Amino acid sequence: MAFHTLVPLATLFIFLLSQALGGPEGKHAEWYLALGLSQQGILKNYHLWQLVSHPFLHGNFSHWFTNAFFLYYFGGRIHHIYGEKEVWRTAGLATLTGGIFHLIFQGNGLLIGASGAGLGLFVALATISPDSRMFPLPMRAINLRDGILLSCLILLLMVPHLGVPVFSSLGLSITQRYPTEGWALFQIGHACHLGGGLAGMLAMRKYFRKPITLAQLQEDRARREEDENEAA
Repeated sequence: MAFHTLVPLATLFIFLLSQALGGPEGKHAEWYLALGLSQQGILKNYHLWQLVSHPFLHGNFSHWFTNAFFLYYFGGRIHHIYGEKEVWRTAGLATLTGGIFHLIFQGNGLLIGASGAGLGLFVALATISPDSRMFPLPMRAINLRDGILLSCLILLLMVPHLGVPVFSSLGLSITQRYPTEGWALFQIGHACHLGGGLAGMLAMRKYFRKPITLAQLQEDRARREEDENEAA
C-alpha cells in the first residue's frame, strides 16, 4: 500500500482509538504526553521516538481530516511523478525538520499531528511544479507556496514568549484583546509548519529535480490516458 493511503488510514485508526479512550482530555491522556513531541519529553525524559510518533496523534476530527487530505492528495501527486521512495523521503525529512523547529521555537508546548509532513509534501509539489494551479485556488503553485511559508514565518515571529521585537508585541496585544482566540492561535505549531515546508522545498532541490512545467504535466497525463485506453 502506498504512503498516501497507508499513512492517512493509520492515523485514522489511531485517532478513532484515542477518541474511544477519551481523547486528549480523557483518562488515557498520557498517550499524548508519551507520543507527542515536547522539550520535556526529548531533553528530560529522552523519549526520542517522539520525533516520529507525534504525526500519528490528532486532537479532533478536523485536525485529522486536514492533515490526511494533505498527505493523500499531495503525497499521491508526488507518487505519480517521482515514485513512492521520494514520497517517503520527503515526508520523513519534513516530519523530522518540523519537529526540530518545534523543539527550538515552541517546544514548551506539546506537538501532535502530521501537518509538518503534509505541508512538506505540498511545498515539494509546488517546487517541482511551480506553474500548476492548486485546486480550488486560481493561482500559481509557487505563489501559494511562498505565501503560506511567509505566513508561517510571520505567525511564528508573533509568538509572545519568543520576544521578537515588534512581532511578539503584536502577538501579545492580540492575546490581550482576544484572550481565547489569541492564545489558541499561538498554540498552533507554526514552527513545525515552517520547518516542514522548508524541508519539502529543500528535498526537491537536494535531489536535483528540475521544475516541471505545466506542459510537461499535460504531456504525461495524455500519455497515461493513451496507455490506459490501449490497455482497455
